[in-house]
Amino acid sequence: MPKVYVVATPIGNLEDITLRALRILKEVPLIVCEDTREALKILKKYQIEANLMSYYKPREKERIPLILREMKKGKDIALITDSGTPVISDPGAILIREAIKEGFEIVPIPGPSAVTTALMVSGFEANSFTFAGFPPKGEKVLENFVEQILSFPHPVVIYERGDRVRKFLELVEKKDKDRKVLVAREMTKLYEEFLRGSVSEIVERIKEKDLKGEITIVIEAGKGAMKKEKKELKNLIKLLYAKYKVPKPILKDLTKLC
Repeated sequence: MPKVYVVATPIGNLEDITLRALRILKEVPLIVCEDTREALKILKKYQIEANLMSYYKPREKERIPLILREMKKGKDIALITDSGTPVISDPGAILIREAIKEGFEIVPIPGPSAVTTALMVSGFEANSFTFAGFPPKGEKVLENFVEQILSFPHPVVIYERGDRVRKFLELVEKKDKDRKVLVAREMTKLYEEFLRGSVSEIVERIKEKDLKGEITIVIEAGKGAMKKEKKELKNLIKLLYAKYKVPKPILKDLTKLC
């Protein structure tokens, strides 16, 4: 049964790739990649010769019949993106869905991701978190987006273009100037930089910075949201006892959650 290997590749430092990923890239007869130029950087470093086929978002649907045709000949393929893990704000989901429909096996080859890399060094508890991708661009919808993510009782990770980071953080500042954030740029690269502090402090620090490329931002959990959730749970417990006569031992266990 032909396989689609979904292969995570480095987000910056080319040494951040697993031995298994290298083996798969050497073995498969076809590598489907977001940009052949980016793919060649890592293939040349590790002296891997491979057949490449570009596969990027505007042309995903056009490429799928060609890829599936190769797989129907019995060929395994490796799916990679320019950096990090395919599908996470990158192409891949449509191809994987179609391959599943055809009965092909999907094999994850885990590795780097900007999301988890930023969380690792954020200093925020991340027993749970939300990855919200890229913020929307419209003024009103962006404002609603910020209000929503600031209400989450866990950290939120977003990606943003360097030239839009300041605008985004200024909007966060208007809503909650003391909220702690991490702004990560050039992660794992030579000029890696992590900016930590309240959002108002970070806005001040980046005023003179020319941020380029894709930036990863981690926003601290909303403490007010956690208090609100606990208050709502307490009110629910009172309702359960008053209206539905739920046994007190059960209510006692629920109260511990508050």
